[in-house]
Amino acid sequence: MAEHRVKFTIPYRVLGKSDIEFKVYNHQRRRNDVMLGTLFVSHGAIEWRPARKKTKIKLDWPDFARRMRSKG
Repeated sequence: MAEHRVKFTIPYRVLGKSDIEFKVYNHQRRRNDVMLGTLFVSHGAIEWRPARKKTKIKLDWPDFARRMRSKG
């Protein structure tokens, strides 16, 4: 079973224009962790940027909630 590691930094203030970034890694035994991507959480949306890519996939919160309900 794969293990995952999530590293993040949180600005110490009310979330406004600054995103919270979660760096997501696939942990591999006896090897370096492999970065899967970065999750950006902001006041208005959630975004995913896959590793080694520049383009983000963006969902506003209502779209994100609909997608999560449809997957459940």
